[in-house]
Amino acid sequence: KKKSKKVSSNFLLDVMGLYIDYLNNVNVPFQKRKVRDREHIKDVERTFRYFLNYIAEVKNRKVKHFQITSINDDLVGEFMEYLSKEKKYGWKYISKHVSSLNSLFKYLIEKQDYPINNYFDDIVIPKGKGKKKPESITKEKFEALLSKVDTGKTHLTLGTGEKKLMYQDWLKTAFKLELFLGCRRKATTLVKWS
Repeated sequence: KKKSKKVSSNFLLDVMGLYIDYLNNVNVPFQKRKVRDREHIKDVERTFRYFLNYIAEVKNRKVKHFQITSINDDLVGEFMEYLSKEKKYGWKYISKHVSSLNSLFKYLIEKQDYPINNYFDDIVIPKGKGKKKPESITKEKFEALLSKVDTGKTHLTLGTGEKKLMYQDWLKTAFKLELFLGCRRKATTLVKWS
């Protein structure tokens, strides 16, 4: 089994760049490539920026020289506390960032043979925090909503005098489709008809 050349840098910036390349299938053999949603990759990049900003601004460390071996349980805990208390992020959002950083470390350990600990693994996120129970509306309320969709003002005049169309003739159908499919808005817009 032929092994690919491993990067030997321990600098956090380098390994983050290596992981983003991996997500974009750069230097990944054809048979091992995965198609990833562009939004997912942007989310990972955003997490990396948050973590790097935390290291630079809160910990007062030079990001350019920060090594992955400097990451430990204390730093991870302090980062999570910073997101929760200083940034006022909910646990669902914090969990998303932890997951992205966990994936980075799993990649480094499993795919790049880095002899490091993954301090983002086995993190306990408080249960029930940040999770809202979805609210259902009755059939009557949904029909009342639909009846209001095309009865209001169809145009809005902006402060610049420009008129903006606020209604589309397909809007009621889109609401019904989304309700009957039970999908999120993005999934509904991606539906293709054969």
